[in-house]
Amino acid sequence: MPNKIPIKKVIKKTTRKNLSLSRLTLIVLASIIALAFLFFSIYTPNRNKPAARQTPSYSKSAPSFRKDGSLSIILAKNPSQIKLDIEIADNEEERMRGLMDRQNLPDNAGMLFIFPNDEPRSFWMKNTFISLDIIYIN
Repeated sequence: MPNKIPIKKVIKKTTRKNLSLSRLTLIVLASIIALAFLFFSIYTPNRNKPAARQTPSYSKSAPSFRKDGSLSIILAKNPSQIKLDIEIADNEEERMRGLMDRQNLPDNAGMLFIFPNDEPRSFWMKNTFISLDIIYIN
């Protein structure tokens, strides 16, 4: 029995080979995933086509402020009046359009949304380029 190899040495050699093979497989798989993420973060289909610019279908020019009236607010802490020029939105179409596509609004001016009943409301400010404050008045 001159070529007898102890069993422990054979098991250690195969375990090391399996361990190094699994490490290599894990490294290759991680590299493929990283390259895929890199590729898809850079790749944009149809890059040569110019982006279609969305313009509102109802109007191509920005609407201007239309003074429909004045509103005076008297604060409880300060008896002086705050006067505002207002544009009234009292029908569904005007309320839906709101202040969309407005590039500016005069000082001390605003839009008054008038609703037929008292209930919780939510507002979505699409294509609004001016800063807004919402005040609920009953």
